Amino acid sequence: MSGFEIAGVVLGLFPIVCDAAKDLRGVAKDAQSWWQFQTSFDDFIARLYTERVYFDQAIVALLDPLQDLSNQELEALRYNTNPNLWHDPHIQAMLTSRIDPSHLSWFMRQLKDIIDALKELRNMLPFERAYQLDSTDLESTLFRLRISFSHKKDELLGTIKKRNEELRNYLSMSSQLHMSRSSLQTPTKDTSKLVRSLKKHQEQAESVFGGFKSQWICNCNLDSCHSCGISTEGSDMRLLLNGARNQYLKLEVITRIEMQRVNELTSEPTAVPTQADLECLTQNSLRKRISNNMRKQGKSISKLVPSTLFSLSNPNNARVDNKYDKGLERATEKLKKRQQQEDSKKISRSPKVQFNLPPEPVATPTTPTAVNRMDQAISDMCITIETPSQESCLGFLELSDAKLFLHRDPGNYPEPPQMQTFEEFLNERHPRDFRLNLGLTVIMLILKLGPSWIPEKPLKSSIVILQAPGCPPQPFISHASIHTTLEATPTMDIQKEKEKTTFLALGIILLELLFRKSLEQQSFWATFTDNGKRHEFTDFAAASRWQKDAVYEYGEKVANAISKCVNYTVDNSVNLRSAEFLREVWEKVLRPIEETLACYNGS
Repeated sequence: MSGFEIAGVVLGLFPIVCDAAKDLRGVAKDAQSWWQFQTSFDDFIARLYTERVYFDQAIVALLDPLQDLSNQELEALRYNTNPNLWHDPHIQAMLTSRIDPSHLSWFMRQLKDIIDALKELRNMLPFERAYQLDSTDLESTLFRLRISFSHKKDELLGTIKKRNEELRNYLSMSSQLHMSRSSLQTPTKDTSKLVRSLKKHQEQAESVFGGFKSQWICNCNLDSCHSCGISTEGSDMRLLLNGARNQYLKLEVITRIEMQRVNELTSEPTAVPTQADLECLTQNSLRKRISNNMRKQGKSISKLVPSTLFSLSNPNNARVDNKYDKGLERATEKLKKRQQQEDSKKISRSPKVQFNLPPEPVATPTTPTAVNRMDQAISDMCITIETPSQESCLGFLELSDAKLFLHRDPGNYPEPPQMQTFEEFLNERHPRDFRLNLGLTVIMLILKLGPSWIPEKPLKSSIVILQAPGCPPQPFISHASIHTTLEATPTMDIQKEKEKTTFLALGIILLELLFRKSLEQQSFWATFTDNGKRHEFTDFAAASRWQKDAVYEYGEKVANAISKCVNYTVDNSVNLRSAEFLREVWEKVLRPIEETLACYNGS
């Protein structure tokens, strides 16, 4: 036996030996001399169970990065419910890729030593014979066991403990070394530039919030709660209205200065000259050029005409060539294209925020929707959004120093996206880096949106995930009623507490994404409750305890990032509007997670 199937043997032996020890204790406690042996034997059972847990953690560290493993295969291997799966060539090939070939024999030797120690312990525990012994034989058997067990059990347990530590340290160090190599190859971002970008996103989010607060007008009845989800993608903000109705909108905030610049560019004459204008220009130019060229070169008029027309259509490249002799219509086409290219270049140099003028539709009596709504103020939000239109732009809301443009956002998904709750996403079998990347995206979303869009209800239950095949999951921060959100006026103290609670929630979200379990499912959860009921410090205390498990399981970088989020709960420096705080979150939370993701992506 030389393959990874021996890991399955270890997983099978641990419960056998543990159960044998427990059964023997149940029989031996009736012996008169049991009290002399009870303390050391109970300690032996506790240590044996501890090593069983540690080996289980090593198996998880071995299996979890294997992205091709299904959820069912992972559970079957971890709990050894299908021992034959360890013999599967496909499984063994994946497991072999986890260990450096030069380390494979050493790795197998550690597993073999654990097997040998467990087998010897199993043979030392005569629990099968104990049921058949009378009291006298039981006393003598217990005496012999106490003598042989006194030193031998410690030696065997020491072997198991040492091999367990070596396996766990190896798997942990292997990930850490790969992470270090990847982080050295990862270019360091300009922190100041990143902070400026986050502040710019926050300003846009504040403008959207303020615009909706002052300008959202609709004639819907009071029972219409107008559920709303908000997210960012690149430099755009996106809105998901009324849940399943799938009204996807893209939001753009254009300041007055930017609008003035755009108007200056678009107000420049761009119309193509008429035929009469062009003929007049041609005649004037012909007179001058014919006169000059005939004096210098004595060339005929027939060769000067195409040269003159070409210089009109392309004044930077006036040259004589018979291939441009295509007549007046060709000159008109070239002049039109030239002017369109120059206008496009001018607009692309504008400092506005991703403002793309839509193609101007041709208004005809048979196309009533072909109206340029870029110039239309929105009077009723709901009617505007629900009214069919051939244009992407729905109009604008007038702000004090800007305009808030609304665009339909079809998303261009290959298939209709599915909406998921955070719990539904967590219950699916996704690779660890995929899950961790979602956590990073959620943190970035909170930083970009700023304090105004922090939901009133718990963050985790406010996350809606848009999932489409072939696309990364896009989280939205949902609000049950946008009117309630817009009408809220929290005090500075309440706002600060909301921000601190949000970062605690982010730390818990990262833990749940890594372990694929909820905080309430942890065995220690009840320890931090008041007779099973959550109190104000329950989440903080339980998350702080859980974070310690992440240190070994996923490395110090991720564990420290989680710790920072959790400990912001008791840190008064939390301020989403502060550039200094944003810089700290980037350096202590975001960058370590990005480096960890670079490690996974490079493996």
